[in-house]
Amino acid sequence: MSGRKRNPILGGTMALIFIGLGSWRLYDYYILNKPLEITSIVLGYGAVAYGLFLVYTIITQKNG
Repeated sequence: MSGRKRNPILGGTMALIFIGLGSWRLYDYYILNKPLEITSIVLGYGAVAYGLFLVYTIITQKNG
């Protein structure tokens, strides 16, 4: 079964965007103590998790 190939440049850029946006939301909530809705917090965690998943798939993809 052949896995789906990802463009490492596009995937890396998307991973940085997702991790950055999610981290920004969580930083606002936990460090700056800004009141956020639960959905914003959950989406922040989801964005960070998806960004880390993208990084994992780029690192583990086989060349060839």
